[in-house]
Amino acid sequence: MSLLFERLPDTVEICGCEVAICTDFRLWARVEHLCSRHELTGQALLDFLHKAFDTEAFRYPIELLADAFNQFLLRGKERAPADKHTYSQDTCRVPYDFVEDEGRIISAFQREYNIDLTSESVHWWRFCTLLEDLMAKNKFTDIVYFRVMDINAIKDEREREYYSRCQSLYRIGKENDPQTVEEYNKNLVDIIKRAKQEAGL
Repeated sequence: MSLLFERLPDTVEICGCEVAICTDFRLWARVEHLCSRHELTGQALLDFLHKAFDTEAFRYPIELLADAFNQFLLRGKERAPADKHTYSQDTCRVPYDFVEDEGRIISAFQREYNIDLTSESVHWWRFCTLLEDLMAKNKFTDIVYFRVMDINAIKDEREREYYSRCQSLYRIGKENDPQTVEEYNKNLVDIIKRAKQEAGL
């Protein structure tokens, strides 16, 4: 489907019929968040199906509803092969997290698109397109870059150490690390100092 040539869908096709589906990004962001953490249980999926479809849709077999649900989540696309445009399951290589990056995503949408995600309803497919574009524009991009880069490919020892510290600072799941506030602040200050030195400031 072309986002330029066609209207964004608010239905999915099941058994040749168009069935209404919730398009608000909030529902789908929750689903993707749980999927990325491998926490989407059968019960959670069932709950999401009831939020995505109205009661009438449940005259269809649950398997067909789940398949249509998944296709909408993927924006009508097939999942990319494991070796193309995908990220490692290692937590430090996950590009973004809807919980940990919540503030960054909200502020970036407000700044770049004048969209208030705390109050506006945005179609899931549009939200994903705009979010992907953000990754080429601002600080959020830098954080994503730190998370997914392969520091083992960097030959310079000082540069490798710098990016290693950046990965540690912005790594998803770092709240589980035994790190004090003082350690966190020191790490951040050291990264800023090193960046200034390398820039000759």
